[in-house]
Amino acid sequence: MGHRQAAEEFYSRCVVNAHVLDAAARQHARSGESVKAVAAAWGTDVNILQAVVWERILVASRSPQRHYFQAAEAVVRALNDDLVHAAADASSDSSPVEVLRAARSTVEAAFDSALAADMQSRWPDLSYLDAVGGLTAEAVAAERDARLDGLPLGQFVAQRRRDADALLLEAQACRIRNDLTGAIGAAYAGDFKSFEAYLVESAVATGDRNLLTVSIRWDLAVHAVGELSSLPDDFPAAVGLVRGTLADSLGETDGARLLKAFARR
Repeated sequence: MGHRQAAEEFYSRCVVNAHVLDAAARQHARSGESVKAVAAAWGTDVNILQAVVWERILVASRSPQRHYFQAAEAVVRALNDDLVHAAADASSDSSPVEVLRAARSTVEAAFDSALAADMQSRWPDLSYLDAVGGLTAEAVAAERDARLDGLPLGQFVAQRRRDADALLLEAQACRIRNDLTGAIGAAYAGDFKSFEAYLVESAVATGDRNLLTVSIRWDLAVHAVGELSSLPDDFPAAVGLVRGTLADSLGETDGARLLKAFARR
């Protein structure tokens, strides 16, 4: 695949991801899940930012894909850090809308006025977040602990992988009994356990100890798998389809790492 084609596919993915995460943010808000709602809303904004930057560079540069990835990757990494720190330092008076508006202001200040105005015109309305509670450091910590089932991070990852291995053995036992439905179901559950362990480890490796990026990527993956109309009536094909869909939800680089992790099981 050429660099330009890869960049254009990445742009299309950003546009789709923005719609998916905006819908997820609204659903989390309706459920009163303030931290997940803010994470998904921020993921929406990041994907919009990436799409807008790509459009600008496509017009202005002879080698847009190279400049795009250099600019977008650096800016998004910095802004993700800003949100993580803002959430961790949030006071009892910090509403999700205030946190996100502050993050948007940081984005807009990083670019020229024309590009900032373009982004302002595309940011989704945030009024749906008015109904959820304040984004406190305690709420962020509680969400993180819930994600880890109250376990220390290393223990959580190890437990998820043990669970995944046990489910894989169950899947193989079902295959021996010619129980295809049970085999596919166990493999499906095991792969999600392994996927969650991968997301948590990846988040920590990039400095996201509050695991906000886990929530964003989980929303994208669940949506992607949910879009599958059915699974093949063949065990290897069904497992390959689910794993491929999970990997695609992460993008090319992370997806390749995830597939390698699956292959080692």
